[in-house]
Amino acid sequence: MSTKEEARQKYLSLRKELSQETYKELCDQIAERFQDYYKQFEFNSVHLYLSIAENNEIDTQPLFEFLWDRKVTTISSVSDFRVKMMHSVYIYRETRLRPGPYNIPLPAGEVIPFEGYPEMVIVPLIAFDKKGYRVGYGQGFYDRFVATLPKETILCGLSLFDPVDELSDSQLHDLQLDACITPSQIYTFKG
Repeated sequence: MSTKEEARQKYLSLRKELSQETYKELCDQIAERFQDYYKQFEFNSVHLYLSIAENNEIDTQPLFEFLWDRKVTTISSVSDFRVKMMHSVYIYRETRLRPGPYNIPLPAGEVIPFEGYPEMVIVPLIAFDKKGYRVGYGQGFYDRFVATLPKETILCGLSLFDPVDELSDSQLHDLQLDACITPSQIYTFKG
């Protein structure tokens, strides 16, 4: 059992220690498992985060490519750091990206807001536990974003590592995933 902060520090450190070869191999395995998971549902709209490469976040570009090939509506978000909220925008194959605050990739040029609700949200995380509770960067952006979504929205994490047993300071209001995809397996929660 560990606290969220202990897990955050441990897994950020483990992520940084990965060689580029190992990191790419793990991301490729996650992308393959994502395709298997997606095919169970065939969602029409998926919200994905744009990976921060220097943080060794799981590369979501292959997931975008897979979804674009299937004509799925792909959405990401632009963060407003003043109010700590995210705004959904369309991401197309031809969307060019530029570095934003904290090197978070942002669409370059005009963005088109997405006004609906995605059927699935790929949630970034640093670690997660066997109950599906996640550890993020600690700013609460995704907690606030998910609170605006219908309960039917599938929340799926991506993790380079297997879960910790339990996060001792998880609370009922914390974001709980429906599933989390790791290089070795797909974990499911909430039933």
